[in-house]
Amino acid sequence: MKSDTVFIYQMGKVGSTTIEGSVSGSVNVHDFYGNYVCPPRAALLGFGLKEKIGRYVLRIAISLRRNIKIITIDRDDAERNVSMYLQDFPFWYVYGIKHGVIRNKDEGEDVIERVFDQCFDHNYPANWRKNEFERLTEVDLNLYRSLENYIVINKKRFNILYIKMSFLNSSEINSILTDFCGKKITLVDHNRGGKKWYSNIYESHKDALLEIARKKER
Repeated sequence: MKSDTVFIYQMGKVGSTTIEGSVSGSVNVHDFYGNYVCPPRAALLGFGLKEKIGRYVLRIAISLRRNIKIITIDRDDAERNVSMYLQDFPFWYVYGIKHGVIRNKDEGEDVIERVFDQCFDHNYPANWRKNEFERLTEVDLNLYRSLENYIVINKKRFNILYIKMSFLNSSEINSILTDFCGKKITLVDHNRGGKKWYSNIYESHKDALLEIARKKER
């Protein structure tokens, strides 16, 4: 890992793949401390010692650096949760069956809402900001969530570019990334939700799922 490596440290479904694909040599990280974005997927795929060692090595690599550049992207929590849930729906579906929330013979599309309501971790974004980002950097991202665009935060060894996901479409984003990374960056769209297998499901269920997600925020 090079000394000028930029870490893209974020909670998932916030447009990070677009930045990763545009910033050469960057490292895209969801968690340094084992807060998996989808625990059922991690359990089913057998995440264990290898992954823990990998995260430990990353933390060691960061601890040895005098200056660490991090790009983090924020998004409305409810919208993020709906997108994250549908991306990993097969794993949550199995989890719902395993824990008796649904049966594999259940009919009707409301199973999508029931599993989301009763199984999904709606507190993940808030916990991620506290147990991941703040734990590593000592920066409380809640202080910047009212922003509409971006801010550069300097705290001890960390140089952090905090961006709102909606601002990724701004005409200014290329120059902001270029200034922060110290090299020419041209953002190229990757990982577009409209091309995902679940795009039609998202369109037909998003209102009901967002209503559930908003209630869980209260």
